[in-house]
Amino acid sequence: MPVFVENDAAAATMGEMQFGLGKQCQTFFYILITAALGGSVVIDGNHFRGASGRSGELGMLRGKDASGHERQIQNIVSLSALYSRLAAQGIKVSAPSELAELGQSGQAIVDAWVEAAVDTLIDPVLSINCLLNPEAILIGGRLPAGIISRLVNSLWVS
Repeated sequence: MPVFVENDAAAATMGEMQFGLGKQCQTFFYILITAALGGSVVIDGNHFRGASGRSGELGMLRGKDASGHERQIQNIVSLSALYSRLAAQGIKVSAPSELAELGQSGQAIVDAWVEAAVDTLIDPVLSINCLLNPEAILIGGRLPAGIISRLVNSLWVS
């Protein structure tokens, strides 16, 4: 049986191509939010790896955080960044499922993170749209579905 190794964003994208919305879209960009931030490209029904296998590497792009400091955007938009925000306020989270169980103060931190994520992702998403003109930009990962929905809806309105 053939075996191959792929990064998490590419593997998630291939899963989306076979079992998800990627079955309906021939050209799309996939954003994967996990401990870090990844991306992957599908063009005409084929996963596009790029010259060295790093196409779509979204997390390494630079963006400004709320205080105006330039950082890699995966340090703003990722589970690690969200967990750090929560930990700074004394709220320990060790699994994405726990995010849905947070009290009011924890939910306020998640809401602020969603706002920061939208502010950080809007320029890359616009660039993806202009450069690739995909049928869709899909967002997935380990965040609870409700948080992904809020992120997507806020990006859509922006």
